Amino acid sequence: MPRTISPIILLSVALLFGSGCVSAEPVHFDYFTLAMQWPVTYCKQPYITCRQNLMDFWTIHGLWPTNVNRPNPTCNGSSFDLHSIQPVIEEQMRIQWPNLREHKLDEEFWKLQWKRHGKCTIGVPGIENLGEYFSKTIQLANQFDIKKILALGGITEGTTTDTEKIKKAFGHYYPKIITFPVEIIPGEKKHWLFEIYICLNKNFTVRNCTSNPFKEIYYPSSRPQLGHVFG
Repeated sequence: MPRTISPIILLSVALLFGSGCVSAEPVHFDYFTLAMQWPVTYCKQPYITCRQNLMDFWTIHGLWPTNVNRPNPTCNGSSFDLHSIQPVIEEQMRIQWPNLREHKLDEEFWKLQWKRHGKCTIGVPGIENLGEYFSKTIQLANQFDIKKILALGGITEGTTTDTEKIKKAFGHYYPKIITFPVEIIPGEKKHWLFEIYICLNKNFTVRNCTSNPFKEIYYPSSRPQLGHVFG
């Protein structure tokens, strides 16, 4: 995983990483996981201080090569070159794929995602280099307006929901199972909706994820916290 977080319940296949990959050969994996995160929940984790004026839309966490029955691949040692990203894509990334932490550069987050995950995707048609990895991720994220999908399914900020209702909301558009990691916030009675994982075949069509029912998921509101530094 790209970062260490206090206890997370993952309603998906275990995202445990194995040994590094050999960069000279294509990496074998089963499918992609497009991970989108809700900034409010991310920034309520202990020991994390986020930037001011936190965005009120779902941001990108990453595009990860994922396996069904074996550890996910990781790739290390590949350099990150910001100049390989087209300026128009970089501009979108600064909006949709920001580093949420205070005083941290966006580039730090992107570099970590590339070195841990992006390099492993090289060789899949449509992703032949660093620039294509980031542009493809932006393209995919633009297909899923998660906030709108949830709202049209009757799931609005500041309310409590459950797995089945979230799956039903997405089912109107994508009749596949998605997964929902939730975060345990100290002092809170409910689990907070943290991320949405959308699983994609290697041709970037939506596929089923492994998911289990989970009750009492709180979807926190961003509105009271805008302009506030989260602690």
